Amino acid sequence: MSRLAPLFAMEVFSGLSRGGYLVCIGWTTLVVTDDVSRVGQVFIVAMLTNLLGGPFVGAFVDRKNRKYLVIAAHFGIAGAMMALGGVWLAQPEPGLGFLFLAVVAISALRLMHNAAHDGLIQIAAEGRNLVQMVARFRSVHLIATMIGTVLAGVVIDRVHALVDALVFG
Repeated sequence: MSRLAPLFAMEVFSGLSRGGYLVCIGWTTLVVTDDVSRVGQVFIVAMLTNLLGGPFVGAFVDRKNRKYLVIAAHFGIAGAMMALGGVWLAQPEPGLGFLFLAVVAISALRLMHNAAHDGLIQIAAEGRNLVQMVARFRSVHLIATMIGTVLAGVVIDRVHALVDALVFG
């Protein structure tokens, strides 16, 4: 098995989770807040986190073991998403502060994952055309992200239809 195969598999799962996250965070924000402007604010906060955190996260990743950072980032993202869901389920009227905090944390962790994963690609692709390898990885990631958004949308649609049928008969 090629040294790149596990990295490609990681790229697929990363893309699927990213696509699902993008749809779910927007949809959940809209459902909980009933305010479309909050959805936009969530995505603005995520982009600002990437813009402002990039140099710091990059410097951090350069000093650490990339393999462990990728693993830690995935667990951190899952933990932040579960914590956000738990807070929103536990409170009848959840505050938005935790939402924005979770979005900042998830965006920073995704940034750390991407930087560490790119470093792993560079190490594993030695002796190959690095530009071609990165293009292949990015293509796999984008396709997986697209599939993740579609799957999340289908799940939301089906669950919503099921809940409507159970509640409203």
